[in-house]
Amino acid sequence: MRGINAALVALCTGLAGVAVLALAIPLVTDGRLDGVVLATIPLAAMASFEAVAPLSLSAQLLDGTERAASRLFELVDAPPEVVDPATASEPPIGHDVEIRGLRFRYAAGEANVLDGLDLSIPTGGRVALVGASGAGKSTLVDLLLRFRAYDEGEIRIGGREIRTCRADDVRRMLGVVSQQVHLFNVSVRDNLAFANPDATDAEIEAACRMAQVHEAIVALPEGYETLVGEDGVRLSGGERQRLAVARAILKGAPILVL
Repeated sequence: MRGINAALVALCTGLAGVAVLALAIPLVTDGRLDGVVLATIPLAAMASFEAVAPLSLSAQLLDGTERAASRLFELVDAPPEVVDPATASEPPIGHDVEIRGLRFRYAAGEANVLDGLDLSIPTGGRVALVGASGAGKSTLVDLLLRFRAYDEGEIRIGGREIRTCRADDVRRMLGVVSQQVHLFNVSVRDNLAFANPDATDAEIEAACRMAQVHEAIVALPEGYETLVGEDGVRLSGGERQRLAVARAILKGAPILVL
């Protein structure tokens, strides 16, 4: 259908130019039209088709566009799973993490993914959570970021229960490198600057050196200005992961979650 549409538009454009030319030639012959104008008249007629040619294609794409828009609005209009308290407390000041009696399950009637978890991480400390798939590692990260609400127990950062804080205040304190790294189809520099739009070139380079990806970036055709492609397709898996690490470092959050 698109091929037929393009062919018909091209045919009508050509016919319009020929028809206008056929009508204008006798006027030039009779001296009623300047010969110089004769060249512009058919071109103007053909150019007018540029305004209407996309309309038929737009009609063909309308149905798919409406369906895509409905799915987007379904996501946008969905109520958030975690709602900020009506009266939020001040953001946490300290950086220590205390988890006590944490319990969470994804649906009523299901087994607890986390069942009475206790964990203490002092400021400057490091803890590795090791377990098989489904043990609850990613779930704990979601709870820390307030993407989900836990059923029982408490999570405190800097001595403050995170449920009493605004979600954005809590998330500012965490730099996260997830398993699935998403990169936008912009330059390497722009992908890094999402974490800190005000970062200087020196700060960006320092973060990349710390993540051990600077040498790989400067080896790209345009260095930090190289477009990475949709979802970072022009980079290797390891380079994408290291860019995510550099982005988390550049954010400068006091708590780093890998």
